[in-house]
Amino acid sequence: MIATRPYTNYDSFAWFYNKFWSARLIDQIYWTVEKYFLERLTPGCHILDVCCGNGHLTQKMTAQGFKVTGFDVSYSMLEHARENAPGCDFYVMDACNYKFDHQFDGAISTCDSLNHIMSFSLLRKALANTFNVLKPGGLFMFDLNTIEGYHKYWTGEQHARIEDDNVIIIKLKFDNIMQQSSFEVTTFRLIDGQWVRSDAFLTQQFYAPEAIKVTLEDIGFEDIEFYDVEKDLKVDGTGRMMFVARKK
Repeated sequence: MIATRPYTNYDSFAWFYNKFWSARLIDQIYWTVEKYFLERLTPGCHILDVCCGNGHLTQKMTAQGFKVTGFDVSYSMLEHARENAPGCDFYVMDACNYKFDHQFDGAISTCDSLNHIMSFSLLRKALANTFNVLKPGGLFMFDLNTIEGYHKYWTGEQHARIEDDNVIIIKLKFDNIMQQSSFEVTTFRLIDGQWVRSDAFLTQQFYAPEAIKVTLEDIGFEDIEFYDVEKDLKVDGTGRMMFVARKK
């Protein structure tokens, strides 16, 4: 296996993401995971959760009898993953530079994780890495944000959540010229009687679905399906496109 340096930008946000967001986001789209991914796999087979975050998806797939291995670039996210999905193997790895000594029956990446890869060449490398760790006939499902989703949800408005022991302030912006988004977050947590502040700045890159499809074909995937999760599958509030492809 190859592991690379940890990605720390998500670390200060990990506690909040685990507490307020990830379970809701995964529950929102999980029926699509079941219909377009899990039901096409052999029960109990081995799945790789690419950019697994804090492991809520890993846990749900494990609860259905699948063997799941996950990796992410954030140490803090993986600390939560090990709590949420005990018994699963988790590794600190970078999607742009990873490999395993064995192959998987399926691979999945959700919650626009791959949009954090900021160049097409690196994204292609990540897709190729996943192709390489799949068995022949292995299935790969992943999502990316749509341009409509960025325009609708990354509007530049500031959002805040305030509780007795924590505060989070988030500002989402999208640069239509560069086709890039930014995610600015400031958090405060009351820890041992002291307020602790953290700041993080995350970025994403939009990728056109047509270019993704051509790239998947070039890498060697076939039977490629593409769905707009909001328009085609009627899952409001997602703003994502979903790809499903099979390794030749």
